[in-house]
Amino acid sequence: MKKMFIVSAIMLFAVGAMTSCKDSVENGCKCTIKVSYMGQSESREADVEAARLKEEGYKSCSAFAADAEKEAKQEMPEGAEVSVSCKGK
Repeated sequence: MKKMFIVSAIMLFAVGAMTSCKDSVENGCKCTIKVSYMGQSESREADVEAARLKEEGYKSCSAFAADAEKEAKQEMPEGAEVSVSCKGK
């Protein structure tokens, strides 16, 4: 029983470490921006430098993506659908 608990705990820590690395701003973020408007869709990728993210106070790529999506939605015309997703490099 103890052995199973230890193995489970190790796996939990390993999964947590893997997912936190993917969201880290340490090496910058790779973001995908998707816009759909009037039947047209466009997708673009952008790299965001770690220095900029740290300077602006971001600790995760997902936090940056959420703010970027909010800002993009405000700038787009009504009816446009925007999504931004980012992950650590």
